Amino acid sequence: MKEITKILSFFIVLMVLYSPCMAEMSIREGRVIGQKEVNGKTILYDFDVPEEVTSVKRYKTEFVKMNLGHVENILQPYVQKPRSGDVWNLINSRQWDDTNFCYFEQHEKYACEGSCYRGPGKRSSDERVQSAGDKVIGLLEALNISGFEYPFYVTTSQCQSIETAIEPISSEEAYIKVKGIADSIVQEYYDKEALGKERNLIVVRFLIDGIPLCISDTQPYEKESDLDEIVGSEGIFVLNENDEVVRAQIRNYVRVVSDEEETREVLPWQDCIDGIEEGIIPGEEVTVTETELNLVVGKDGITYPVWRFSGYSDLRKLREKDPEIVINSSDFSCCVDAYSGQCLYY
Repeated sequence: MKEITKILSFFIVLMVLYSPCMAEMSIREGRVIGQKEVNGKTILYDFDVPEEVTSVKRYKTEFVKMNLGHVENILQPYVQKPRSGDVWNLINSRQWDDTNFCYFEQHEKYACEGSCYRGPGKRSSDERVQSAGDKVIGLLEALNISGFEYPFYVTTSQCQSIETAIEPISSEEAYIKVKGIADSIVQEYYDKEALGKERNLIVVRFLIDGIPLCISDTQPYEKESDLDEIVGSEGIFVLNENDEVVRAQIRNYVRVVSDEEETREVLPWQDCIDGIEEGIIPGEEVTVTETELNLVVGKDGITYPVWRFSGYSDLRKLREKDPEIVINSSDFSCCVDAYSGQCLYY
């Protein structure tokens, strides 16, 4: 009997060691590493093991409407002083759905990045970036916006906000090259003053009971659901070299009005990560550098848990086949419904 047990144990070990799942992904010293090839798509794993979550509450929320006159008064001490030719605008959800407010220069003179952010967390130790972050804290408090994550999710220079592992950015010239901007319009970008390492991007995530609201939009392949075409929740701020705001936007900021226990269990991230394949193009090579449970506010105002997998995409092979692709890499973000395992596309 002992011999049979030994033989069975031996075969179980072999099955674990050589199963497709284990061959593609492994955990070493708190990090998930590995690689998977499927349907012409390459997925690489290189991220910290996420915190285990078995259940989350169901939260009922309501969109926080913001009076533009009130917002304008609060913004005045924080924003850049008007310069020649500036045309500044301030709008809210009446003009843009799911936008609590957005302050911007109509000709995009000062912020070429900043209308949204979909990538993984990026935090710079540069003192100038930290100073910009301090200014944003003051503005959020003045606006009576609470429940935000700190340190902020993204604190980086505007140019470096599009940096990926395969394309480091240290100058405006590198930014132009990465963005694929044609020489004929490079001068236009300089004339608009849209570039400059001294402009900094701050991305703020909001929390509900310590769980981040997802910054990525969701759009499941199966339509007519509460998560169809949902806008992410985030605060986006671009500041100039004097720590003056040149763009400020709050998207889908909500408050909790009630909560209740949820009977459904959250699927482990291991059961959901394969779902991101549906959000990847054949020929694309994706590296997942961050995995985290987030909440998404559905159309009904109810929160739903999602596993958000983010990192960057290597588009060089795709670029060889498709002349319309003019960049070599980009940020990557894909959410998966933590109850059903369904890919939510973005």
